[in-house]
Amino acid sequence: MLSNSYSRGTMLIAMVACSLQFFANEIRAEQPDIVISRVSIAGPPGATNTQLMDLHITDGKLIQIAPHDETISMGEGALDANSWTAIGTFQLKAPANFVVLRGNADSNFELLRDTRSNAAFVIHDGAVLHNELHAITLPASTVANSTKNAVYTASDDIEEEAPWYAWQTKNTSNLFVVGIILDRVDWLSQNNVSKNRLDDLSSFDGGEIRDFRFGATGDITYFERPWTYTFFVATNAFDKDYDVNEGEDLSIYDLRLDVPTSDRTYLAIGKQKEPISGDRMQSAVFNHMQERAAVSDALLKSRNTGVAWYGYDPERTITWGAGVFNDWLEDNDNSSNAETTVAGRLSWAPYIDSAKDELLHLGIGHRWSDVSRGARYAAGPEVFISPRFVDTAHGNTSPRFEADSASTSNAELSWQSGSLWIASEYTRTEVDSSEYGDPVFDGYWVAASWIFGGVSRPYNKKRGLFGAVPIASRVDQGGKGTLEVSGRWSNVDLTDGRISGGDMDVASLGLAWWLTPHLGLDLDFHYTWTSFPGSSETATAVNSRILLLLE
Repeated sequence: MLSNSYSRGTMLIAMVACSLQFFANEIRAEQPDIVISRVSIAGPPGATNTQLMDLHITDGKLIQIAPHDETISMGEGALDANSWTAIGTFQLKAPANFVVLRGNADSNFELLRDTRSNAAFVIHDGAVLHNELHAITLPASTVANSTKNAVYTASDDIEEEAPWYAWQTKNTSNLFVVGIILDRVDWLSQNNVSKNRLDDLSSFDGGEIRDFRFGATGDITYFERPWTYTFFVATNAFDKDYDVNEGEDLSIYDLRLDVPTSDRTYLAIGKQKEPISGDRMQSAVFNHMQERAAVSDALLKSRNTGVAWYGYDPERTITWGAGVFNDWLEDNDNSSNAETTVAGRLSWAPYIDSAKDELLHLGIGHRWSDVSRGARYAAGPEVFISPRFVDTAHGNTSPRFEADSASTSNAELSWQSGSLWIASEYTRTEVDSSEYGDPVFDGYWVAASWIFGGVSRPYNKKRGLFGAVPIASRVDQGGKGTLEVSGRWSNVDLTDGRISGGDMDVASLGLAWWLTPHLGLDLDFHYTWTSFPGSSETATAVNSRILLLLE
């Protein structure tokens, strides 16, 4: 999400130190001659890197940094870095000290918030402490003079040149982040049945700043295991994305403190995403479509205030999370009546083949709520500016209907093979409401995307989530950016018992072009079918987006 410059200065040094300390107790693998191929290097101030590089390590020392298209000698073998980002110190003829993160730090700042969890390769003082990179074969060639091909050497005054958005105190390392999303909606068609119920949707045509978000994240290094904080606010944020009331100009949508309880577990305290549904937990900014599926908006809450416990088992590629939440922070009426929720998620990647770049992901989740203020479920047609097409308040005298509790189950299934990513989810909510016939609402979505250029989304084994599209060829560095084409079919059914909230299907096609890690352009087309007893509605729309990630 951020440029390579994010990793410069004292922020880079602090995070690398934490990563090396995390792996210090692991068994050191002896590998006297190593080539790390296709790595993107995050450099110090003033350095530029317009292409992927190869690193040659002999006897634990970094002897060469060369462009990947000038293939260097492979020695006994090579490791493929998958265009991922390396951070550390790259002093030639000195013991190697760097970390290769599992993804592209330009497009995903989450990697830099938690380098320990996202490290795919770690070498410290020339000794390999951790390696998840798979071996490849490179043709042998003569090793060029290391000084000629050097990208840069470590700076002695890096602390004085730290960028303005990264700062460090005695006990903290911090990062300031800003982003702007500009959306435009154009409604193309609408049948008469839809016009009679929703009026003319062309009145929603137009564009505006979707939201302006800013905040800070960082590590509190006073503790032996650093704590991590996250604080973000958004202006002009809409209810379905950030759980704020429509019309609010400013809303807190992340206020969270992560406290490690062991090397593999931590407590998350504050306003955060509930641990259920990969569609909900992954960043919407980097998802395969601009908007989340309608069923995710209708049946799952975006953020909530509470305490959750997270952990992972790397040997079995299992992650888990469970928490208790109460939305008093968003309850503007009476905090004593705020809704209490218990939620949990378990994910598993039973098959991973790094050589073939293949992965199977499974996930299950459950959520229970006391719906203390009554129940309401609603969703729009997966475009930014629109009315709610399906709503359990339809035909009722009040927006919410009386209920004693609601229980939601969620299942995830994803398959990734190289540039192809196929993902799906099913969600079902059972409402305990005898007055309304104990209604059951459900829905699903199935999506596929293809990234041009032979790259694939990184998979975070510590969280069981897919990351952002890697951007190896930036427009501002003479490249063409990265294109992704995607499609999705989704359904949500809010009609059951004595509730007639409607049944909606949405077919979507999307094209995303990431010019740089700071600038993305999206175009999504949606065809929507909505049905109520005795009626059927259709509508089509195009949603375009400009995403600016600023520093």
